[in-house]
Amino acid sequence: MVSATKILLNKTQQEIWHRGESYADKGLVSIISDTDKKVQAVVQGTKEYDVKLRLSTAKIIINCSCPYFTKNGYICKHIVATAIVWDEKRGITRPDQSLVEKVTIPPSALSRQNITTLFKNPLKADLDQLRILPEETALGGYVRRHSRLPNIPKIGLEEGQALTQQEIRKCYSEMKRWTQRKAYDPYFCSGEMVAAFCELLRIIKIRLAATTPLVAAEILLSAQKFNRTLVTELIDDSQGLHEFSEAYLKDIYHYLREFSITADEKDQFVQLLQQFEHSQYVY
Repeated sequence: MVSATKILLNKTQQEIWHRGESYADKGLVSIISDTDKKVQAVVQGTKEYDVKLRLSTAKIIINCSCPYFTKNGYICKHIVATAIVWDEKRGITRPDQSLVEKVTIPPSALSRQNITTLFKNPLKADLDQLRILPEETALGGYVRRHSRLPNIPKIGLEEGQALTQQEIRKCYSEMKRWTQRKAYDPYFCSGEMVAAFCELLRIIKIRLAATTPLVAAEILLSAQKFNRTLVTELIDDSQGLHEFSEAYLKDIYHYLREFSITADEKDQFVQLLQQFEHSQYVY
């Protein structure tokens, strides 16, 4: 006999599962009709909600009249409670707590406050939190298998060593190659991609101190160009992660504006910075 709870277990948020168990234990589920393949029940919550479950081979078709399900399609506590009661009525034991803890979708590692703080000050954001943001905020808790990417492309970290365009271009090429990995996912890898680029920009800023002003300005422009490619072609930027890379780019821009420039380089240097200004937010 097919178990409804077994099918639902790895698709349900852990907290929702525990709430569903509580509803089942409190006797809040009233089965209206059932067979081995389907069940119709009423669950008493804030008000009465109608629940329907139907088994189809190894799948389950679910429906609940509560807002949590009707608005988002998420598995709700009423569905879990009904599945538990229905299984037990058919002689199927509910999953034990060790299995529940192991298989259900665990609580998010990022709270709403964490996420608000990330976007409030992107330049000071915890990049490790940015890396996992797409997974932690995925609708319904569903996460596709995807590649794990390096924290930063290969680049020299020597503070007193001048930076070259060739060195930076190699970094951009490396990041583009990451997107060719078999398990690369434009959405779920987006946090790692943007975080890696921000890490790269942090190193760029440090090494620009030893770089000639004109080369430094050209590197800023190339970074801006790569950022445009990153957010429009390489990742799914539906979460607005460009705010983080743009913050790092603007930080470098303001840093370069404080450079001491010789008279013969000043006009060209200013023109390069103006190109950066005019190209902001143009995607």
